[in-house]
Amino acid sequence: MKSLSALHVCCSLALFLPVAHAGVTNPILEALAASGNAPAVMTDEELHHARGTALQQIYNMPAPSVLVGVKEHHVTYLKFGSTADYRSYRYVGFSYDPRASYLISNGTVMERGVGDTWRADLYSSAYSWNFSNSQVIEHHLQAFTPSGNPLPYGYRATNWNRPASRFSW
Repeated sequence: MKSLSALHVCCSLALFLPVAHAGVTNPILEALAASGNAPAVMTDEELHHARGTALQQIYNMPAPSVLVGVKEHHVTYLKFGSTADYRSYRYVGFSYDPRASYLISNGTVMERGVGDTWRADLYSSAYSWNFSNSQVIEHHLQAFTPSGNPLPYGYRATNWNRPASRFSW
């Protein structure tokens, strides 16, 4: 009986889907195209700048928690609330590599950056953290000259609302 019911649902969907999607248009996009204002396609870099999540040069920001190497903070999603809200995460721990650094391209100039990287595990349980399930949600880096002197600015790119001055939970 269950297989007959499943067959009935599949056949109904097979008949309905081509009719439902045939000729589906968006009236807002059609109106824009008719008035000569076709929507522009944005590259990933342009989209990051529009959203405010691109790596931006910032003056007078709090320094990262380390100025030698890269400290990678590990957080896990608590499975409630917004993934863009830092209060929906649990701090699990960190790893630290004193020899690591990032190369930052600032137009034609390459700079070295050290500091903090935040990785969030969105899929594991709230009390475990797995690197293969994680993704970078923030870079908070101090820029240095090639000779190793700190520059008066840093870089920050973020996908959540954590204040730059908050390093502990």
